[in-house]
Amino acid sequence: MTNNNCSNCGEPANPNGKVCKNCGKPFTLQTESENCQKSESEIEKTQPAGNVVYVKEKSTFVAIILSFFFTGAGQVYNGQLKKGLLMMIVLWIGSIFILPGLVIWVYAMYDAYKEAEKMNKGEIPFAEATAKDAVIFIIAYFIIVFAFFAIVSLLMFIPFLLFGF
Repeated sequence: MTNNNCSNCGEPANPNGKVCKNCGKPFTLQTESENCQKSESEIEKTQPAGNVVYVKEKSTFVAIILSFFFTGAGQVYNGQLKKGLLMMIVLWIGSIFILPGLVIWVYAMYDAYKEAEKMNKGEIPFAEATAKDAVIFIIAYFIIVFAFFAIVSLLMFIPFLLFGF
C-alpha cells in the first residue's frame, strides 16, 4: 500500500505530477512499511520545523515581464540559461528581418510563462535561477547587442567606402 508521499522529502505527491513540487525530485512513492521504518530523527530532517511548509514556486508574471524587456531573461529566471541565451541570439538574428524577431520575442514570453507554470504544477523539475547564470546572461546580452549594432553600423558604412558618397 502506498501513502503517495515523496520518498525524498515526504511531501504529499501530486497525482498528476512527475516531480515533487517541494524538492523537485522525480517521484518514487513510499510504501507504508518504508515510511514506518524511518526513525523519528530521519522524519524530522525532511520536515520543516513547526507548522511551516516551504513551497518553491516560480512567478509566471515575473517570467513574462523579464522576457518582455530582455528576451531570454524569463528562461534564465526559470533556471534555463542555455535556452535563454539561445532565445536572445535567435531574436537578434531574427530582428534583421523584423517579423521573425517579433515572433521569437512573443514566443519567448509564452515559453517562459509555460515553463514556470509547469514547474509550479510539478510537471517538470524545479530549477533554481542562480546569480552566476544571471551575470553570464547580462554579459552575453551586452556582447550580442554591441556586436549587432557594430555589424549594422559597418553595413551602413560600406557604401561610403565603395562608392564615396
